[in-house]
Amino acid sequence: MSKFWRIPDPPLDVAVRMERADDYVEFSGISRTSNDVPTLKMIENGASQTFLLGRVFLGFWTCGVLFLFGVGVVFLLFALGIVVFGDVPFEMNGKPVGTGVAVAAILAFLATWVVLGVVMYRAGRHIRLVLSMMSGDTPARQWRLRINQETMTGIQEEMGKVTARCECNREDVQQIVVKPDGHLVAQLFNESSESESGVVLAGPLDQQEGDWLVDTLKRLLGIRD
Repeated sequence: MSKFWRIPDPPLDVAVRMERADDYVEFSGISRTSNDVPTLKMIENGASQTFLLGRVFLGFWTCGVLFLFGVGVVFLLFALGIVVFGDVPFEMNGKPVGTGVAVAAILAFLATWVVLGVVMYRAGRHIRLVLSMMSGDTPARQWRLRINQETMTGIQEEMGKVTARCECNREDVQQIVVKPDGHLVAQLFNESSESESGVVLAGPLDQQEGDWLVDTLKRLLGIRD
């Protein structure tokens, strides 16, 4: 059995999630700040009805965008086929135009329609992210720490996008500490300069999260106090 499976689960009072596999373990959690209020925690403030209406609106939005996009693409492709293979005159501003001009016009409109559909669909994805944060499923800022047999990788995310990524070799880690600002740091020792440096791996964390994660990582890496 991999040693990653022997890592104990976080206590109930520690808000750290853990995912284990044979070749890695990943910890994740919410980035704590000085004004630590769950982002858009509107559900607890009596906005549950607004949240549910938002989910219904998102469903109609997505279905409507996909339906209109599909109908528009089919219609334009059908028109393109008629112009190319049919014997139907094409007019612009009340005047007949050649086949080449008609094809170019339809292709330009088709490209515009595709771009508009992609923009509208991505707007729906942003709405979904906001609703997810309202429910508490996806915090605005979160961290992930993945450890495999060789490396430790810390990732900071904001609104679902990676904003920072730090990595170090496990064998270079001399100590694991939590800084006063709540960030979990791996202190590395550079033998050539005989000085210590630090790599931010997670956080900011609260005290319970920091204590548990430091103890767990020290046991995993075989670091002694």
